[in-house]
Amino acid sequence: MAEFQSETKHIDAPAEKVFERLSNLENLRELLQNVPEDRVPADKLEQLRKVEITPDSISIPGGPTGKVTLRLYEKKAPNLIVFKAADIPLDLNLAILISPEGDDSCGLATAIEANLPAMLKPMVKGPFNQIVTQMTGMLSAIPY
Repeated sequence: MAEFQSETKHIDAPAEKVFERLSNLENLRELLQNVPEDRVPADKLEQLRKVEITPDSISIPGGPTGKVTLRLYEKKAPNLIVFKAADIPLDLNLAILISPEGDDSCGLATAIEANLPAMLKPMVKGPFNQIVTQMTGMLSAIPY
């Protein structure tokens, strides 16, 4: 299993509140609908508008694999939310890691765990590291 993890970002909100917001995918729908158009490049904004959200999954269009669906797989309040990739020929999990830092703050990181053939690891290392870094940055910018 290959693992790719972002650095931890500090969030000025209690871990329980961050967990509650991120573990309910319906909250993401509201956030995506309210993305300021002037803060996102036009091509990325178009991709964001095509994201499909259900109570237990999120489907992201584009890329070489086509649409990728992540299904809610595991929740452990207030520290862990795990999504499992569906519809792709790869065993892949995306985890949101929340670490309490006191009553009013927490740390947040994201990680990808994938069962990859050894020869693919060097090819996906850069893109997967970029994904977890960007996702952590995006999630840490959400108002909680």
